[in-house]
Formats: sequence, structure tokens, C-alpha cells
Amino acid sequence: IKSQADTLGVGALVETLGVVKITDLAKAYHDASAVYLPTFWEVSTAVYPESFLFRRPLVTSDLDFARALCGKGAIFVSPRDPEGAAACFVELATSPVLTARMVEAGAHQLTTAYPTAAEKFRQQLELIAKVAAAGRR
Repeated sequence: IKSQADTLGVGALVETLGVVKITDLAKAYHDASAVYLPTFWEVSTAVYPESFLFRRPLVTSDLDFARALCGKGAIFVSPRDPEGAAACFVELATSPVLTARMVEAGAHQLTTAYPTAAEKFRQQLELIAKVAAAGRR
């Protein structure tokens, strides 16, 4: 991605982060204007709710699992279509209205489709209790 961006003269505007330490996560999202996660095979990823939490517009793969996890909170593009992804970023960069709409849709998705930290913790404890009870039988 970076070499293609350099070739097109926009390399200074694109950064591929790779693995980000948890201690650097907030800064990475704070510094981003948008998030791009092209993927072919996942069942879940923290990038989606993190993007929503940090209020960054998200562009991701147009695949069933991504649509289920993101709802209207992301712009979807084929993971094999770099030109389509680039067009999404141009549109985001030139349309504050679209950016605001995507940020608000992501915030809504976060509150309606993802558990709060307290609820997730409660669910995890409940699961551990069920597994432990099943093991005692």
C-alpha cells in the first residue's frame, strides 16, 4: 500500500501501522483521519469497535462478517479493489458531511451491537461459571 501511495505521490498521507502496542493504541487512532482494514477472512476484529470508539471513519471489506459487525458504521469496498478504497478515502477527505455521518453511524453501531466493558466482563464470568459447572458433572 505504501509503495503504491508513494508512486501516486500521496505517500506522505498514508501510513501502515502493522502491530500496535496497546500502550500506543490511543495515539494511533488519535493521529488517524480514517481507518482502513482490508481483510479476506475474519470472524471478529477489535479494529471495528476501536474505530467506532475513537470516532474515526472506517473503510473495510465488503464481506458478510464485516457488514454484520459494522452495520452502517463503515464504508465497504472489495478487499481486492485498491482503486475503490482510494476513492472512498478521497470522498472522506473531501466530504466533511460524509465523515461526520460515518463517525455517528459508527458510534451508534458501538452502542447497539457491542456490549459495554462491564457487560462483556459479566458475560465472560458467566461463561467461565458454566464451563466450570459442566466440568464438575
